[in-house]
Amino acid sequence: MSWRQIQELLFGCERCRGYRSIPVVVFTTSSIDADVLASYTAHANAYITKPINTDEFQRVVGQIHRFYGRTATLPPGPRAD
Repeated sequence: MSWRQIQELLFGCERCRGYRSIPVVVFTTSSIDADVLASYTAHANAYITKPINTDEFQRVVGQIHRFYGRTATLPPGPRAD
């Protein structure tokens, strides 16, 4: 996805009441401060710079899965507006 598409998605989720409670993790190759700030400003819940190394990439994806899949208590599924 382009950076512009990511921003549109984040703002779209924020505007749609039924999707506001879905955690959004921006997983990208960019580590530019402006991108990080823009993501959080657009209501991202986390911003993670993708590791280049395959083993590290798999480790990070596993950590995200464990956190959101096992550790975090999430609200019930989205409701339609």
